[in-house]
Amino acid sequence: MGPRIRNRLQSFFGDRHFRDILFGSSLSFFYRIVLVVVNLGGNLILVRSFGTEAVGDIALLMALVLALSHVSLLGSHLALSKFLPEHLLRYSPRSAFRIMKTIFLFMFRNTTVFTIILILFSGPISLSVFGKPEIRSLLFTAGLTILFFNPFQVNLGSLRGLQAYSQSAFLSVFPFLVFPFLLGTAAFIRTDRAVPPRLFLASAAIGFFVSLHMLYRRYRLTVGNSPAQSVHTVKIIDILRVAMPLFLLNLIHQLIPQVDTLLMGAFHSQNEVGVFGVLLKFTQLTSFFAISFQIYLLPKFSEMIHSGQEKEAALLARRTSKLIFWGLLVFTIIIFGIGRFVLLLFGPIYATAHPLLLLLLLGQTLYATTSLAPLYLSITPAKNVVALISIVSLGTHFLLQSWLIPKFGISGATIGEVITLSIGNLILCWVTWKKTGHRFFFFPGLG
Repeated sequence: MGPRIRNRLQSFFGDRHFRDILFGSSLSFFYRIVLVVVNLGGNLILVRSFGTEAVGDIALLMALVLALSHVSLLGSHLALSKFLPEHLLRYSPRSAFRIMKTIFLFMFRNTTVFTIILILFSGPISLSVFGKPEIRSLLFTAGLTILFFNPFQVNLGSLRGLQAYSQSAFLSVFPFLVFPFLLGTAAFIRTDRAVPPRLFLASAAIGFFVSLHMLYRRYRLTVGNSPAQSVHTVKIIDILRVAMPLFLLNLIHQLIPQVDTLLMGAFHSQNEVGVFGVLLKFTQLTSFFAISFQIYLLPKFSEMIHSGQEKEAALLARRTSKLIFWGLLVFTIIIFGIGRFVLLLFGPIYATAHPLLLLLLLGQTLYATTSLAPLYLSITPAKNVVALISIVSLGTHFLLQSWLIPKFGISGATIGEVITLSIGNLILCWVTWKKTGHRFFFFPGLG
């Protein structure tokens, strides 16, 4: 038994690519665990110092910012994880940074347009879409926040594409760690409900300037002073063709919870929005575990594709998927076990949603275990299949939730989210298996 376990471990950790992924994902997951704990503390500060409605305000503001960021960036920041390893391998560091500049200019134009629209039309949108005039200030704040959050996302995507593991792992959680710290400080000075949204804007601005500093240092280190480097230019339309499947995949995981939160805000009270927001905070711990691997696998897959290592990429995906599955199963048991006690800290109304927590956690486990196959397929010539299935999944989800949420509230939001995340990914796993001839996922019994 001893030699067998030792040989199995050597086969795992003897793989250089797997070691790289494990290093980056371990750092990222550690920071994300800290983030979940700190965010729960931040939500407690919101409830105790600023009131229950402030929790709903921040949940709605974060949903607005993330939704606007995804739509205005169109996945261009995700495409950096595909293009940068390719250009570093085939062309030069200066060529890779030219790609960053192209994407940054595209992002700046789009973000400016969205900000102007939100600032000018926040009043009509708050009335016609939400039917709540008090949300106008949140829309205005969201418009200002994406001015900092979008360039932060591009800088973060650049560091991930350059495989700067430690810097990108820390940076990915930095603004969200700053926000609870600012909340705790403000609680001693002023407990006005209007304060938390302004602090969220400040944390986004701080995150942008820190990311800019980190990327500048990386540029100096990578490019150096050598001017004699070949530069291969790529048009923005070609970047967006690659970005679109990644954008839609990201929407499935990142935007669906925000859409559900927005629908909850449109049809139910701020208190119920706050309860659903806290449930999502719990599931972040399991999703963060999976995301910690996914964000570093994408540039690694790009590197392996352009090196002709498809079979090795499939093996890497199966090993990573296996680690994700068993790890998330343990986390699900632990989080569900302590969930009721933690929910009671927020109040009795939060504890009533404890059974729904298990359903969300199991849905996240299935989604995460099967998420690596479509991730690989999205940067191959078959990427249009990913885009098509993702569009169908998103449309189905919106129609389903438009019926479930008004009728069943938090229960409907939970059920719809689990259905969309699970079925869409399972279909993409089957497609990847048929198209490549390799299995990019793990499930007990399949090896």
